[in-house]
Amino acid sequence: QPTKNALKEVSKYAKAQGFKDLRSFVMDKTGIKNPNALNDIQVDSVAMAIRNLENGHGLLVGDQTGLGKGRQAGAIISYLIKSGKIPVFVTENNGLYDDMLRDLNDIGVDVNPFVTNNTRTRDFFTRDSNKKYYEQNKAWQEEDQMKYMPTKQDGQNVIFTTYSQMQGTKFFKDNDTLITLSDDKYVFVFDESHKFATDSKGNTLD
Repeated sequence: QPTKNALKEVSKYAKAQGFKDLRSFVMDKTGIKNPNALNDIQVDSVAMAIRNLENGHGLLVGDQTGLGKGRQAGAIISYLIKSGKIPVFVTENNGLYDDMLRDLNDIGVDVNPFVTNNTRTRDFFTRDSNKKYYEQNKAWQEEDQMKYMPTKQDGQNVIFTTYSQMQGTKFFKDNDTLITLSDDKYVFVFDESHKFATDSKGNTLD
């Protein structure tokens, strides 16, 4: 019943803005061109997330494995970029960046991430053979992380990071970084969020 009530409310919200249904609402808000990129369950979830974000709130997606939470997160990232925000995508480890990029590719969304890790040596997944995503090398990172927030001079429009990066790196311990990320233009998208409260060994953090 709570879910049905929430869907009724978000449907009213969408219709009040002139949209005939939630799918047209989500497609317009995210800028996704393919109307079949998201299934009905994903559309419902993304619509509720957009409504909440536009009213100063967030959303926790608790779908079971296999229902496409990655595409939902990708749609939210697309919505945030289209809205002039800078998404901060946080996940368990940097190997999952490829999964997020693949989900973004599957729904037709192209991004250029700024990556806080400097440990990977292989290219990211990319659908465009002429475009490759690289992590910052160590020399760039030590210089850039202390001053960088995406200014689009390099076309970067989303930050990719991990929980371990946020918990222990100089970048996130720097007060200016945290103050900047607290600005309204940055919105966090947490993947594998149950991992946020533990360190790399699974120990609960204070």
